[in-house]
Amino acid sequence: MTELIAFLLVSVIILAAALLISGRRGGVRMFVSADGNLPWAACGLSLFISFFSAGTFVAWGAVAYRDGLVAVTIQETMCLAGLAVGLLIAPRWRALNVTTVAGYLSDRFGVRVQRAYTLLFFFVSFFSAAAFLYPVARILSFSWGLDARLGVVLLGLLCMLYVSTGGLWSVVLTDVIQFVILTAVVLIAAPLSLREAGGLDAFLAHAPEGFLSPVSEGFPWLFIVAFFLYNLVYLGGGWSFVQRYGAVRKPTDARKAALLFSALYLVSPVLWMLPALVCRLTSGPAGVEAEDAFLVMCRQILPRGLLGVMVSGLVFASLSSINSILNAMASVFSKDIVARLRPGVPDRGLLRTARISSLFFGLLIIGIALLIPRMGGLVDYIIALAALTGAPLYLPVLWSLFSRRQTGNTLMVATFLSLAMLLLLKFAILPRVCPDGARTWEMMAGVGIPFLLLAIFEVKKRFSPDNQSITL
Repeated sequence: MTELIAFLLVSVIILAAALLISGRRGGVRMFVSADGNLPWAACGLSLFISFFSAGTFVAWGAVAYRDGLVAVTIQETMCLAGLAVGLLIAPRWRALNVTTVAGYLSDRFGVRVQRAYTLLFFFVSFFSAAAFLYPVARILSFSWGLDARLGVVLLGLLCMLYVSTGGLWSVVLTDVIQFVILTAVVLIAAPLSLREAGGLDAFLAHAPEGFLSPVSEGFPWLFIVAFFLYNLVYLGGGWSFVQRYGAVRKPTDARKAALLFSALYLVSPVLWMLPALVCRLTSGPAGVEAEDAFLVMCRQILPRGLLGVMVSGLVFASLSSINSILNAMASVFSKDIVARLRPGVPDRGLLRTARISSLFFGLLIIGIALLIPRMGGLVDYIIALAALTGAPLYLPVLWSLFSRRQTGNTLMVATFLSLAMLLLLKFAILPRVCPDGARTWEMMAGVGIPFLLLAIFEVKKRFSPDNQSITL
């Protein structure tokens, strides 16, 4: 009962903060980009919180329990991706004064390209957000026996409420609160986990063979490299992240925000995965359900009430990821679709459209999340979704930031041809050719195919007789 009270108390605080932000004056620009006045530190913390979710502790925690330290290696690729984005990509987005990727596409390549990518972004986002929502229900089910389907519905409705009220400011403020809560609890859980294992020396001495290797049979170096490239593309070109780069005051602030993200990801994965790693030593290879390993250990070591605080942090970290996607979708729909189709709509009307559309999109996400148990395990679902849709959707647009040779046609061909080839590879070729190593080849192909197509277009345009630059 103490855990449930703590969870509800923290949840009320976070929701109250979101509702408080709804009182801020401002129109659709405030909803979309915080009027360009987002502090870089808040932006960086928001990037960090919205990039991981309960799936981090459920899915990668399961990998840590089964395969060991490779779970940390996988997540350290996000640190390297943040470093590259901070140095090269985030300042570029802010220098172009981009608030939504859809707006950039429309201005650079025309409405036809913008609409095609917007429809694809919406389709992919429904499945991405559902992947964040489903693990939350599993955590609540483990903690208090709440029916997973009911948990999906209730948390989805909660998420829709505080996105539709305050927009980007609401998302960012609650992200900062969640960062403080989750960091405090994890800093307590990590050393207590080591104490449960008998100390660091005992942990290292009793680890199974290969458990502390940076890679494993299921996650070799080829997968790690491909996953780094995917994270680079996703963090640099993901529509909800680009929205944050455009919400700070200047390009140097965008760089600082991404570098803060990178610094936080340098140390956090070790702290996050330690309870699941220790759980393997104390419970054995089949002692608990792998996806519950992190929470099993936290239940054993955390003082009364603190588990409820941690669960609230995990839940709202997941909802932050969904909120970021929902806010980006609502922003694109109101600012880049409705505003262009009906130029006479006043700012107040666009703001109302953004809020109503976020509710509608949230209902669709809840529906998809309810179907995830029928789609296979969470780890394979996340990896397959990333491999199939990540680079094909985000890499062409990201490439165009640094190339004046790409056109709207080359971008769309690269995207849709990549999707077709990857679907064929996923469902028709890999299951027959290499079923055991399909995960690695999926991730490599997911990044490699769109890159190869874009490189071909780039070289062809460069040596074409009618080579003409495309002005930004």
